[in-house]
Amino acid sequence: MSNIILISPPEKQNLMEAGDRPAMSTLYLAGALRREGHRPIISDLNHDSYQDLNNKMKIADYAGISTFTPYYQWTTNFASHLKQNFPNVPLIAGGPHATTATESLLPYFDHIVQGEGERAIVAIANGLEDKVIDMGYEPELDNLPIPFNELELGKYGMNQEGYKTITMTTSRSCNYNCVFCTKDILGKKQRFHSVDRVVEEIKLAKKMGFNSVYFIDDNFTSDTERALHLTDEIKKLDISYRVMSRTDKMTPELAYNLKDSGARSVSFGLEHFDDNVLKIARKGETIETHLQGIRNAHDVGLKTRGSFIINLPGATKETTMKTLELAKQENLTFADWYALTAYPDSQIWNTPEKFGITVDKDYGFNQLSLVSNVDNGNFGKNNKELPDFINEVRNDWAEFKGLKCAWEAERYE
Repeated sequence: MSNIILISPPEKQNLMEAGDRPAMSTLYLAGALRREGHRPIISDLNHDSYQDLNNKMKIADYAGISTFTPYYQWTTNFASHLKQNFPNVPLIAGGPHATTATESLLPYFDHIVQGEGERAIVAIANGLEDKVIDMGYEPELDNLPIPFNELELGKYGMNQEGYKTITMTTSRSCNYNCVFCTKDILGKKQRFHSVDRVVEEIKLAKKMGFNSVYFIDDNFTSDTERALHLTDEIKKLDISYRVMSRTDKMTPELAYNLKDSGARSVSFGLEHFDDNVLKIARKGETIETHLQGIRNAHDVGLKTRGSFIINLPGATKETTMKTLELAKQENLTFADWYALTAYPDSQIWNTPEKFGITVDKDYGFNQLSLVSNVDNGNFGKNNKELPDFINEVRNDWAEFKGLKCAWEAERYE
C-alpha cells in the first residue's frame, strides 16, 4: 500500500467559490487509489494551510498536483519547494497543463500524466517508473468510483441562490469543436455515465445534506433523448439543480422537462451575438439559435446565464455592443463578460494565424482577468483598449440590472 497526497492548488485569489466546490478530478483519483488498496490523502489548499500539507507530506510515498496553465508559476515554484523539503517523495503532475504543455513541467516532476488520470495514478502507486504516462480514456464511465465517497463532509457546499449546492459530472468531454476550447484533454468525443449511476450519485448527495446540484458537464443536454430520460428520473428525487447547455439543444420539450424536474437555471456559452464571429469560433450556432434557446428557457420560467467572450477572432467593439444590447433585449438573468484566453493546444494557440490573431504564449493568463493573451487587432495597439472596454461593458450590464456587481443577480433568494 502506498500513501499518495493529492494536492489541489489555492484558487481563492481568482475564484470567489474556491473552496466551496470540491475538485472533482481529485475525488475520482482518490476513489481509484482506494479501490486498489492504496491510501489517498487529499490536501485542498483552499482549506489546508501549507503547514497542514507539510504534515501530510511526512508520510507520503508520492505526491500529485493538479496543474492548470493560469497557475503555472505557482505550480513550478511549489514543486521546487516540495523537492527541496521532501526529496525522496516522487512528484506527479496531472490535469490540463500537464496534458497540453508537458515539456514545461519535465524539470519539476518525476511523473507527468497526460489525459485522464485514474488508471495512471494507480499504475504509478503500483511502481510504474515512466516519466510521461498516457493510459488513454475510460470508455465506460460507470467503471469509475463514485467520487462523493471521498468527500470530506463539512468542507464543501456552495450557496447558489439560497441552496446548499454540490457539483457533479454526468459526462466527460464534448462533441463540438470551439476554437478556444481544450476539451480534447478528456477525449475527442463525449462519454456519459448511465442514468442509473447519476441517480445513485444524486441520492448520495442528498444523504450528505445537499439540496441542490450544479451539473458541470460542458453540455448536459447534448444527447437530447438521454437528457429527457435523466430529467424524468431527477423529477422523482425532489432536488433543485442547474445545468450548462448549448442553445441549439434547448428545445421547448427539454426546457419544460428541465423546469418540471427541479432545474432552476441553465447556463449558455453564448460568446457573441454575431454570426460571423460565431462562425469563426466554430460554435456551430447562430444568433437565431441563441435567441430561440434563450426564449425556450424563459418561456418555462428557467433563469438564464450567458457567458460572453469580448475579443474573439473577428469581434470588435461594435459587435460587442450589439451583443450587449441583445443580452439586454432578452433580459438574461445573469451575464458574464470575459476576455479571451488562449490555452495550450487549443486551435487558437496552435494556429493563431488561421484566425487573424496573435497570441502571447507566456503562461499565467486566465479568462477572469481584464488582460488577454489574444490580440485580434480590434482593441487598440497591443490590446491597450481592452481592459477599459471590458469594464465599460460590465458596468453597462450592471447598470441595466440595477447591480453593484456585474455578475450577480438574485444570488440569495
